[in-house]
Amino acid sequence: FLVALLAFLFGASGRFLGFGIFVLLSGFCDFIDGQYARGSNQKTTFGAFLDSTLDRYSDFFFFASLIIAFADGTHRVMLVVTLFATIGTGVLSYIRARALSLGWDLPYGYFQRESRIVLLGGAGVLSLFTPLILFLVLWVLALGTNASVFQMISGLKAKVEAPHSQ
Repeated sequence: FLVALLAFLFGASGRFLGFGIFVLLSGFCDFIDGQYARGSNQKTTFGAFLDSTLDRYSDFFFFASLIIAFADGTHRVMLVVTLFATIGTGVLSYIRARALSLGWDLPYGYFQRESRIVLLGGAGVLSLFTPLILFLVLWVLALGTNASVFQMISGLKAKVEAPHSQ
C-alpha cells in the first residue's frame, strides 16, 4: 500500500519511469505478502478482506496519479481514456466481489489485477523509451476492462438463468 503511494507521487508528477517501477514493486509486495500469509498459516478472513480493500485503494492511486498528470489540458484524450480505465477496473473488481457474495462462481477471464499491474507498470517503465507505450496500454486497459465487465455480466446472466438439469 505504501509503495502504491510512491507510485502515485511519481505518476502525478509525470515521472512515468518511477511510476512504473513502483507499480510493479507494489504488485510484487502484494504477491509476497499473500504467499507469506498462506505459507505460514497466518491467512485469515479479515486479512483477505483488508488485503482486497488495500488493493482497491492501490488501483485507484495508480489511475488517479495518471489522471492528475494528464489534467494539464494538453492530454485530454488520455485523461478520458484513463478515466474509462479507472471505471472499468473498479467495476470489474466490484462485480467479481458481488457475484461471489451471491454465491455465483465467476470465471476469471481477462484483465485480472495481476495482468493490469504488469501492463501498467511495464508501460510506465517502457515509457522511458517512448510515452506512446503508456498511452497504448491505457487504451487497452480502458477497452479491455470494460469489455470484460460486459462479458462477465453476459456469462453470469446465461449461467444464472439456465435451467438446472436433474
